[in-house]
Amino acid sequence: MSADNPPVGDALDLPPPALRDVLRVCLSAKEYRFLHESVIKRAPAVQNKLPSPSRYDVIARPKNRLREAAIRSSLRVFVGSRIVLKLADLLIKSASSLFTIVGFLSLVLSFYKLTLYLINLTLHNALRRPSVDLS
Repeated sequence: MSADNPPVGDALDLPPPALRDVLRVCLSAKEYRFLHESVIKRAPAVQNKLPSPSRYDVIARPKNRLREAAIRSSLRVFVGSRIVLKLADLLIKSASSLFTIVGFLSLVLSFYKLTLYLINLTLHNALRRPSVDLS
């Protein structure tokens, strides 16, 4: 029997196929196992409400592991990029003058570090040269 057509006794235990597809794409069994362990450590009261990792394995049995892993990764990149762009847009709108000040101060700090580096390099080279004996 395939994962989409479970035996009659298990039909009531499994969620609908669409939900299984969503779970399959969102989290792999290994990731769910890790999340389950960390949630149980932090909040043991929810242990009875969460499906066990072995139950999740049955619910989200992968049809094509590579395809689902690729979809999962691309969704994570998309969501992460969207969050970063939203945060950047929020920061630019709310603190454009702050960016100008921060940019100026970082430029000053860069020139300061470059100057110290050049002075240190010059002193280091001067101390490595053999001294000239005038006597």
